[in-house]
Amino acid sequence: MRLRRLLTIAILAAVVGSCDSGPVAGEVSFELTTPRSDDGAIAFDVFATSPQTLAGVTALCGGCRAFVATVADTELRGIVTGSIAAGPVFSVTVSDTRKPSEYTAKVLDVSTRAFLTHSLVGYALAPSVPK
Repeated sequence: MRLRRLLTIAILAAVVGSCDSGPVAGEVSFELTTPRSDDGAIAFDVFATSPQTLAGVTALCGGCRAFVATVADTELRGIVTGSIAAGPVFSVTVSDTRKPSEYTAKVLDVSTRAFLTHSLVGYALAPSVPK
């Protein structure tokens, strides 16, 4: 009888301990690499590897605004406008922040603050989990 209780307690402890290993929803930010200092708008796609999902976008640069459309649970298309510089540009609400490598973004187009388009050479977006 005592062995059965100890075994039951051990199994319950293992189950409760494994609850911490589930997904942690939150924000993943995307940092822009840019060769220019006069970016005024950036159009992008964000992708999640299934079963991860994406929910929304928030602009991170001061005075910037984000506009987004949901293409699928695993794809968002958006634009950030404002005085954009290298560094964190936007964050995305994701289903699991512990797996930032499962989220990618692609720069689709870039415009100056004077509404002129740039070549995309030298532009990149990389995910990071804010602290």
